Amino acid sequence: MKNQTELLNVPISKLITADWNYKKDGERDQIDRLKASIDFDKSVGVLAIRELEKDGVQVFEVIDGNHRLIAVREMNWEVVPCENFGKLSLAKAITIARRRNHKWFEDDMIKYGKLLSGVLEEYTVDELEPFMPDTAIEM
Repeated sequence: MKNQTELLNVPISKLITADWNYKKDGERDQIDRLKASIDFDKSVGVLAIRELEKDGVQVFEVIDGNHRLIAVREMNWEVVPCENFGKLSLAKAITIARRRNHKWFEDDMIKYGKLLSGVLEEYTVDELEPFMPDTAIEM
Protein backbone atom coordinates (compact mmCIF):
# COMPACT_ATOMS: atom_id res chain seq x y z
CA MET A 1 0.00 0.00 0.00
CA LYS A 2 1.29 3.47 -0.91
CA ASN A 3 1.74 6.09 1.78
CA GLN A 4 -0.81 8.88 1.24
CA THR A 5 1.05 11.48 3.30
CA GLU A 6 4.12 13.57 2.60
CA LEU A 7 7.00 14.40 4.96
CA LEU A 8 7.91 18.09 4.93
CA ASN A 9 10.11 20.47 6.87
CA VAL A 10 7.68 23.31 7.58
CA PRO A 11 8.58 26.79 8.85
CA ILE A 12 7.01 27.36 12.25
CA SER A 13 5.55 30.61 10.94
CA LYS A 14 3.28 28.53 8.65
CA LEU A 15 2.01 26.28 11.48
CA ILE A 16 -1.09 26.99 13.55
CA THR A 17 -2.44 25.10 16.53
CA ALA A 18 -5.82 23.43 16.20
CA ASP A 19 -8.37 25.55 18.08
CA TRP A 20 -10.49 22.38 18.34
CA ASN A 21 -7.74 20.38 20.09
CA TYR A 22 -9.44 18.36 22.83
CA LYS A 23 -6.30 17.81 24.90
CA LYS A 24 -5.97 19.91 28.04
CA ASP A 25 -3.55 22.80 27.98
CA GLY A 26 -0.24 21.81 29.46
CA GLU A 27 0.78 23.15 32.83
CA ARG A 28 3.98 25.20 32.85
CA ASP A 29 6.01 22.35 34.38
CA GLN A 30 4.71 19.91 31.71
CA ILE A 31 5.72 22.26 28.90
CA ASP A 32 9.12 22.78 30.53
CA ARG A 33 9.64 19.00 30.80
CA LEU A 34 8.62 18.60 27.17
CA LYS A 35 11.08 21.33 26.17
CA ALA A 36 13.82 19.59 28.17
CA SER A 37 13.01 16.30 26.43
CA ILE A 38 13.12 17.92 22.98
CA ASP A 39 16.38 19.68 23.86
CA PHE A 40 17.94 16.47 25.20
CA ASP A 41 17.07 14.49 22.06
CA LYS A 42 17.50 17.42 19.65
CA SER A 43 14.25 16.16 18.14
CA VAL A 44 10.57 17.09 18.30
CA GLY A 45 9.42 14.02 16.39
CA VAL A 46 7.08 14.47 13.45
CA LEU A 47 3.98 16.64 13.81
CA ALA A 48 0.85 15.70 11.86
CA ILE A 49 -0.63 18.56 9.85
CA ARG A 50 -3.41 19.35 7.40
CA GLU A 51 -3.50 22.08 4.78
CA LEU A 52 -5.84 25.04 5.31
CA GLU A 53 -6.32 28.46 3.85
CA LYS A 54 -6.64 31.31 6.33
CA ASP A 55 -7.25 34.85 5.10
CA GLY A 56 -6.16 33.78 1.61
CA VAL A 57 -2.86 32.33 2.82
CA GLN A 58 -1.93 28.64 2.97
CA VAL A 59 -1.22 27.49 6.52
CA PHE A 60 -0.79 24.11 8.13
CA GLU A 61 -2.94 23.20 11.13
CA VAL A 62 -1.31 20.84 13.61
CA ILE A 63 -3.63 17.89 14.16
CA ASP A 64 -1.14 15.98 16.33
CA GLY A 65 1.66 17.77 18.16
CA ASN A 66 0.09 21.02 19.41
CA HIS A 67 1.99 20.91 22.73
CA ARG A 68 5.24 20.14 20.92
CA LEU A 69 4.59 23.11 18.62
CA ILE A 70 4.15 25.36 21.67
CA ALA A 71 7.41 24.01 23.10
CA VAL A 72 9.52 24.52 19.97
CA ARG A 73 8.07 28.00 19.46
CA GLU A 74 9.32 28.86 22.94
CA MET A 75 12.67 27.29 22.01
CA ASN A 76 12.88 29.52 18.91
CA TRP A 77 12.99 26.69 16.40
CA GLU A 78 12.47 27.85 12.83
CA VAL A 79 11.50 24.61 11.04
CA VAL A 80 9.73 21.44 12.20
CA PRO A 81 9.41 18.04 10.49
CA CYS A 82 5.77 17.30 9.68
CA GLU A 83 3.64 14.60 8.12
CA ASN A 84 1.26 16.39 5.78
CA PHE A 85 -2.16 14.75 5.45
CA GLY A 86 -3.17 17.31 2.82
CA LYS A 87 -6.56 18.99 2.57
CA LEU A 88 -8.68 17.10 5.10
CA SER A 89 -12.12 17.78 6.47
CA LEU A 90 -12.35 18.69 10.14
CA ALA A 91 -14.00 15.30 10.81
CA LYS A 92 -11.07 13.42 9.29
CA ALA A 93 -8.57 15.60 11.14
CA ILE A 94 -10.32 14.93 14.48
CA THR A 95 -10.36 11.17 13.94
CA ILE A 96 -6.67 11.14 12.97
CA ALA A 97 -5.82 13.24 16.02
CA ARG A 98 -7.75 10.91 18.31
CA ARG A 99 -6.13 7.77 16.95
CA ARG A 100 -2.64 9.28 17.09
CA ASN A 101 -3.11 10.66 20.62
CA HIS A 102 -4.93 7.68 22.07
CA LYS A 103 -3.00 5.32 24.29
CA TRP A 104 -3.74 2.02 22.56
CA PHE A 105 -1.80 -0.29 24.87
CA GLU A 106 -1.10 -0.31 28.59
CA ASP A 107 2.47 -0.26 29.89
CA ASP A 108 3.85 -3.51 31.25
CA MET A 109 5.31 -1.92 34.38
CA ILE A 110 7.37 -4.99 35.31
CA LYS A 111 9.01 -5.05 31.88
CA TYR A 112 9.48 -1.26 31.97
CA GLY A 113 11.00 -1.51 35.45
CA LYS A 114 13.54 -4.06 34.21
CA LEU A 115 14.40 -1.86 31.23
CA LEU A 116 14.67 1.20 33.47
CA SER A 117 17.11 -0.57 35.79
CA GLY A 118 19.45 -0.90 32.79
CA VAL A 119 18.91 2.75 31.90
CA LEU A 120 19.85 3.70 35.47
CA GLU A 121 23.29 2.18 34.88
CA GLU A 122 23.93 5.03 32.43
CA TYR A 123 21.84 7.85 33.94
CA THR A 124 20.83 8.87 37.44
CA VAL A 125 17.21 9.52 38.33
CA ASP A 126 18.11 13.18 38.87
CA GLU A 127 19.48 13.39 35.31
CA LEU A 128 16.36 11.76 33.85
CA GLU A 129 13.68 13.55 35.84
CA PRO A 130 13.76 16.91 33.98
CA PHE A 131 12.74 15.33 30.65
CA MET A 132 11.08 11.99 31.37
CA PRO A 133 7.29 11.70 31.76
CA ASP A 134 7.85 9.73 34.98
CA THR A 135 8.59 11.43 38.29
CA ALA A 136 11.69 10.50 40.30
CA ILE A 137 9.50 8.48 42.68
CA GLU A 138 7.88 6.60 39.79
CA MET A 139 11.29 5.80 38.32
